[in-house]
Amino acid sequence: MSAQLEEQERIKALNSYSILDTLEEEDYNHIVELASAICQTKISLISLVDKDRQWFKAKVGLDASETPRIYSFCSHAIQDKDNVFIIKDARQDERFKTNPLVTSDPNIVFYAGVPLVDPEGNALGSLCVIDDNVKELTESQLIALRTLSKQTINLLELRKKSSDLEAAISQLKIKTEALQSFAYAAAHDIRSPLANITTLLNLLADNVVGKIDPEDLEILDHIQNSSYQLNHYIKGLLDYNQTEFLGSAAKEQFSLIGLLYALRPTYQIGMEVKFNFNSEIEEMFSIKIAIEQILMNLFDNAVKYNNKEVCEISVKTWEDSKHYHIEVSDNGPGFPKKEGDTILDLFTTGQLEDNQGIRGSGIGLATVKKLVSILKGEIKLSNNPEGGGNFYFTISK
Repeated sequence: MSAQLEEQERIKALNSYSILDTLEEEDYNHIVELASAICQTKISLISLVDKDRQWFKAKVGLDASETPRIYSFCSHAIQDKDNVFIIKDARQDERFKTNPLVTSDPNIVFYAGVPLVDPEGNALGSLCVIDDNVKELTESQLIALRTLSKQTINLLELRKKSSDLEAAISQLKIKTEALQSFAYAAAHDIRSPLANITTLLNLLADNVVGKIDPEDLEILDHIQNSSYQLNHYIKGLLDYNQTEFLGSAAKEQFSLIGLLYALRPTYQIGMEVKFNFNSEIEEMFSIKIAIEQILMNLFDNAVKYNNKEVCEISVKTWEDSKHYHIEVSDNGPGFPKKEGDTILDLFTTGQLEDNQGIRGSGIGLATVKKLVSILKGEIKLSNNPEGGGNFYFTISK
């Protein structure tokens, strides 16, 4: 590789770290402070050699933030990537004795620079120590200087990987939001014609009873069940995508026990449901609409999958200085042990069908988990010793 091409690759590598002209950082400052102390020099620098300048990421004993590359000692240091570049007395060196950095402030006499070489072999600059007196470094000081140069490269690599990760997360977030928007729009647009299909299927089923073969009637029944399932699935998707909006709503003061009693009549149609509330929380300050959605989904889950003549739902609440605690239990079949907390994951179902014969979508409990997370809480599920399932979750105050 030609010298010109190698220099182009070196500058490209330096720019890939996005480090030039950044603010001071404590970790880099510590390195030059330690280098200066170990080598007993007045000046120490982390110098990065740009196209026309050398810029100091960290410095001790020097006010300038950069100097022209034409006067740079570090430009010489990066020419030999494997060794420490040492000038014992710059005043006696033909290359430097007329250098303004030697003949005037900071009056460089002694210089020792260890090239900062990245994993691809590009010398980005140097970690150097400088003094205005003639000096020699011991072997242990040279070892320490090399070690500190490696630590500098480690910091640069860590910074680069962190920046790359942030960029990847940002892109992933953009794509996720776009996908969520598409899913919401698609689900919303499908819902209306799907409702019409379901209504027409119901009318058709009523009109053909006794007029078509039982086998054909069974096929029609399967089609109806599929439309109910799809309606349920679409509603779940819409609810799940609404969680971000619920989580950004304003907090308000409200009666939790009042909210529980307000939700109770919703589940007394179609089967007998008994509620038992034991609440130590009088007033709650949180996002009411999000709490309401969590409780509605848990109550709905308890009712839909209950296999008893009477569905019993118990709610216990208490609080401490940092969290609200809410526990929702039922007398249903509980959770399959092999599923564990994965039931709370999107599109995961513990049972194939509810007590109406409709297959679960695995969205309702995922919505609960997402809302609890948005409210900076945690949720866990377990089986009660006497039977039934139990959801316990916290909400940060």
